[in-house]
Amino acid sequence: MVKTIVIAEQNKIASVYDKNEVITDLIVERGIYQVGDIYLGIVETILPSINAAFILLDIGESNGFIHVGDLGHLRKNKDNKHIGASLSAQSVAMVQILKEPSRNKGPSVTGVITLKGRYITILPFSENITLSTNIEDNDEMQYLKALVVLLKPKKVGVIVSKIARHAMLNSIIQDFYILLYQWDLISKKIHSNTAPCLISSSKNFISKILQKVYNHKVNNITVDSYKGAKKIASTISKWSQQTNLIFSVKYYNNHNFLIRDYNLDLVIYELLQPRVNLLRGGYIMIEKTEALTTIDVNSGSFNHLSNPRETILLVNRKAAKQIARQLNLRNISGLIVVDFIDMKYQKDQLELLLYFDSFLRQDSGKPKIIQLSELGLVELTRKRQGKSLSDLFVSNSYFSLRPTNNQYKKKIVALNCVVDGLFLQSFPIYSI
Repeated sequence: MVKTIVIAEQNKIASVYDKNEVITDLIVERGIYQVGDIYLGIVETILPSINAAFILLDIGESNGFIHVGDLGHLRKNKDNKHIGASLSAQSVAMVQILKEPSRNKGPSVTGVITLKGRYITILPFSENITLSTNIEDNDEMQYLKALVVLLKPKKVGVIVSKIARHAMLNSIIQDFYILLYQWDLISKKIHSNTAPCLISSSKNFISKILQKVYNHKVNNITVDSYKGAKKIASTISKWSQQTNLIFSVKYYNNHNFLIRDYNLDLVIYELLQPRVNLLRGGYIMIEKTEALTTIDVNSGSFNHLSNPRETILLVNRKAAKQIARQLNLRNISGLIVVDFIDMKYQKDQLELLLYFDSFLRQDSGKPKIIQLSELGLVELTRKRQGKSLSDLFVSNSYFSLRPTNNQYKKKIVALNCVVDGLFLQSFPIYSI
């Protein structure tokens, strides 16, 4: 399936589209703390009752929360499972952001430090070599393991990702040494900086997006600057294994034009609304509370079939597909309860659950259906991957109010389209 990636670097928004130009992924970055950032913090409070501690990461910002199970290199005594045996008040601790803040909660942090590349992840305080479980070929496993053994220094652990199977040897080696260089810089900053402070920020926005969503099915990437286009072309040329790859990079001279042309502001506005209309009359209502997210399915004015049983099943199937999409785009996590329209027949219930699960399996958040309760409610969970869309924009008035036509007119100005046939690293870059 052909894909297009649109990256608004200035606004920290990226979207992915399929061959039918339907948005399939939305990634938004906001806030000070980002997953992967490494801080030199100060232990502020020890909580023996829950075996946890709060760590001051930055003056004036929320403290990081660390549980004894996430101590990693901070654990001093492996046999003593009490956090007080490893941490003490006012001591300095190097930690990494594990989960971003959400609502009234600060970030979760860990002492298990990882530096992630495209093919390799290194763990500076470990010595283990781990290969992805998706690498099933024994010869491939032995080859990659032997390569890592030759490359890695002592006291550095390595995780090999599944896409390393098809990577060129030079690409894997380059990826590995880039990560080692990053760790060397971090190690120097530990001794030259005073806590609390940020000592390593996770990759820039473009690099994050490429690492997360780029694959061989992508044939076009549009970005909001020439500098960003050059970076994309340079990065993809290093990753690509095909010399005849059909791929292009386009850039906008003004980042506001990209937001307007792809309606990213309207997309986000619609995703912040509780009601989502289905084709031919039905709709779903999405409501978030402190404990869970509830989704209610309604048939609305849908009455296109004469058979009530078929009508209910059809509406539920349409809702199931849309719910799976909304969970991904809104980045909803935690406990989710879906109230589908009541179905009397177990055959219909099973068919719906299997249909629903087929779409959930495509989600990187790994949603998992727990059960169909006696009340006919479908309960599922979804892994937390940063803040939800509503948490990111709940206080942002720009997306809280729908822009009027007059507001749009102010944004729309004359756009001079100039094709710049510049070639970089074998990929064409066009100015829009």
